Amino acid sequence: MGRDAVRLPVPGGDRGARAHGPRATGTYPDRHGIIENVFTDRRGRRFSYGNDASWIEAEPLWVAAERQNVRAAVYFWVGSESEWHGRAATYRMRPFDASVGEAQKVDQILKWLDLPDAARPGLVMSWWQGCDAVGHANGPNAPEIASQLLAQDRELARLFAGLDARGAWTYTTVIVASDHGMAEVTGVVDAEAALGAAGIPARVEYSRTSACPRGCAVTTRGAAAISPCSRRRRTCSRVPAGCCA
Repeated sequence: MGRDAVRLPVPGGDRGARAHGPRATGTYPDRHGIIENVFTDRRGRRFSYGNDASWIEAEPLWVAAERQNVRAAVYFWVGSESEWHGRAATYRMRPFDASVGEAQKVDQILKWLDLPDAARPGLVMSWWQGCDAVGHANGPNAPEIASQLLAQDRELARLFAGLDARGAWTYTTVIVASDHGMAEVTGVVDAEAALGAAGIPARVEYSRTSACPRGCAVTTRGAAAISPCSRRRRTCSRVPAGCCA
């Protein structure tokens, strides 16, 4: 029996890495520790879309499974590439490679499911491209979104067909979730200037997008990692068409 939801608030807010944390740990960013896509902690360590489990402060789901003798397999997830307190998923794909398509992921997931009972994972987690890059570059209402969705749907259908062929639905639950939505960019907010006007010296670091390769575009949501600094404000003439929302 299937279930769907008209709307589900994202626990991690509108940032990718921060929103992957709740799905990995069942906790909010102030507990799992991944507070932004890019940030610097109090010890001066810099996190930037990292896959090192040492940044995660709450037990990841794949570690909880392994701790209870359930084999886990992870195909790209924030924090999945290294051990967490001495434990890691039995099967983990690394290093992260954004060029790997969903077809390759489906092939590998089905190979995992074809393993003998003693070796087959009881938990499989996989990150998919979705419409993130296409939406940032072209906006959430662009025709390219529909084409990308169709491509993703084809691979999801192929995964479901593989489960059908294996008679796996009696012991399989599939959960499909998104890390954030997206809204059209309608204006630009200079967060660093606003902070400066308020007497708060800061450097605002913006996440890179395909529309702004220099990584300094300011979105309407003002999503940024802010740290005290006196560096010059950076500007960028290219603004992404879509903003995480």
